[in-house]
Amino acid sequence: MARGVVARCLARARVRTRARERRADDRSSASRRRARAGRRRATEDGAAEDSTDAGGRLSEAELDAAVEEAREILREACAMADRQQREELTRMMSGTSARASAAVEVLRAEALLRGRGLSESDASRVAKELYAEDDLYQEADLLAVQIDRLERAIGALGVDISEMISRSPRTISTDLARATANVMRIRDVFGANKVGQMVMDCPKMLACEDLDDRIERTRACIVKIFSSETQDDTTYAIAEEPNLLFTLPDLPVFARGLSVDISELPMSVQAMLVYATGHENE
Repeated sequence: MARGVVARCLARARVRTRARERRADDRSSASRRRARAGRRRATEDGAAEDSTDAGGRLSEAELDAAVEEAREILREACAMADRQQREELTRMMSGTSARASAAVEVLRAEALLRGRGLSESDASRVAKELYAEDDLYQEADLLAVQIDRLERAIGALGVDISEMISRSPRTISTDLARATANVMRIRDVFGANKVGQMVMDCPKMLACEDLDDRIERTRACIVKIFSSETQDDTTYAIAEEPNLLFTLPDLPVFARGLSVDISELPMSVQAMLVYATGHENE
């Protein structure tokens, strides 16, 4: 009986051992199958990726079209956001709709000018001045277009458009044809290196309709005061103080046709003339 029990125990042990061996074999086979499947997938993925690289790249024309489409979508998105922002600002502001609309336009013009290089205080001042004068370009959209036009027309000739607008906001309304002609004349008479500073010092030169006449009359006025001044001397003096063009020729004292003593001029004009010519005010 004891031998029978032992035999049965040994038989069960052999069964359990074979079962464990089969499970181990099954796990090993499954691991090998998974490894083979993984290698197949990697191979297939690599082939697919190679196929995409080889056949999925855009041609130059397709890329250009895609980029242009993306730009258009971006422009539309920005325009929509801008409109929504303006509408939201208008709704949020108290008071009449006209008041809200004016405030929004001033803020938009101010933001545009800051983007063009003006300081926050200068941008605010210019935007408010354009609105106060009911200027055509008080609206940000029109202002942006006009600044671009000025940049193309006279910016390349040495005029800092942003600085010019900051100093004299009214110049934004300058007739482009007149401004271009005057800047070219300034360059011809005084030299290309003088254009930028002269326009900054005296922006009204851009809109002047009788620039050549004023240059000649100002030369004559300087000679009436300082008879030793030559053509080159008067050219230098006007380049140093271009505002003399709009002060000296209009003074009644020069209508006499005689020599003029500098003491007969207004003090502010005397100071400009002494600085421009280098003569002492005696």
